[in-house]
Amino acid sequence: SAGTYTVNITDANACTVNASATVNEPSAITATTDVQNALCNGDNNGSINVSTSGGFAPYTYAWNTGTNTENLNNVGAGTYTLTITDANGCTISVSDEVEQPTALSLSATVENIECQVRSAGNISTTVAGGVSPYNYTWNNGETTKDINTLPAGNYSVNITDANSCTIQGAYLITEPGNISVTETLTHISCNGETDGAINLLISGGASPYSYAWNNGETSKDLSNLAAGTYSVTITDGNNCEILRSYTITETNPIIIDATIINNNCYQDAKGSIDASASTGGTGVLSYAWDNGTNGALLSNLVAGNYTLIVSDENGCSSQETFTVTEGAEITLNPIITHVSCFNGSNGALQVTAIGGSDSFTITAIDQDGNTFNQPFENLPAGNYTVTANDNLG
Repeated sequence: SAGTYTVNITDANACTVNASATVNEPSAITATTDVQNALCNGDNNGSINVSTSGGFAPYTYAWNTGTNTENLNNVGAGTYTLTITDANGCTISVSDEVEQPTALSLSATVENIECQVRSAGNISTTVAGGVSPYNYTWNNGETTKDINTLPAGNYSVNITDANSCTIQGAYLITEPGNISVTETLTHISCNGETDGAINLLISGGASPYSYAWNNGETSKDLSNLAAGTYSVTITDGNNCEILRSYTITETNPIIIDATIINNNCYQDAKGSIDASASTGGTGVLSYAWDNGTNGALLSNLVAGNYTLIVSDENGCSSQETFTVTEGAEITLNPIITHVSCFNGSNGALQVTAIGGSDSFTITAIDQDGNTFNQPFENLPAGNYTVTANDNLG
């Protein structure tokens, strides 16, 4: 080893001499390193720069990667060992670690649009790893961590950390389809009935659906309806709403009119009823009278009540009762003056008529067929037939 050494030399004659010598050694080989870590996780841009002193130059270098240069470049994270050998074959070994940041990670919470009528999508991101701060570039031009109030569509973000390491994310904002309603309406079969119905077929939106009708019903379909307008608010599972309104119609009522010819005279059978349905009904109408007659016209009627039922092709009907009248019965009130003497001719008849019409023509016929007009005076004894005719005959 290095140092000063002294030697005493004695020969055969006992003669002696002393000698000294100094053994020198080089300074120790030293190495200092400057480590540049990888910028991004998984990158191979790390390096170790080495400065060597001591020993005897020149130096040779042997890295555990097989590289023989002084400096180690373009390496990934890991532990690297360098052996340095000087001109005297002296060696030194150094080890250093090239580090890397943890990998960038990206997670996101996506809130989709709940209703077709509003844009309410949101994307909230969470970034970890790399080196903060982070910069955000969205494909819609936003540069914030989170983006809100979005319409449906595809969104992508490029996130860059302080070392320019990047991570990307792609997300889809969805929206439910429109609530679609297909209705089947059953209108009132006959005026005044309550056999209308509304049947709905719902699609789109998000089930389940709830229903609120303006008549208080909460079922999907309505039945036993009268004519009128019915509105419904349909709410889907996302609380989206749609309003629909429907009108249930009915046919016009069958209105029966009639022209009545009454009997002028008591117990005549000359009356008639000519009926017609002026409005309402569907298709060809049929007429049925309570006396068994079919058709709109009844003739040769005595005084009385006659009921008509008019029906249409849907079975809807209307009923009306008509009255045929007759003139009042004519009653004669005679005052008789008998002949005072045998074979005399001073008899007389004073006849008044009530009933019928207002004025009468009264005639008398004797037993020989002779006709007399009022006044009935100077009559011989006999049988007389008196007839009263009013102005209607």
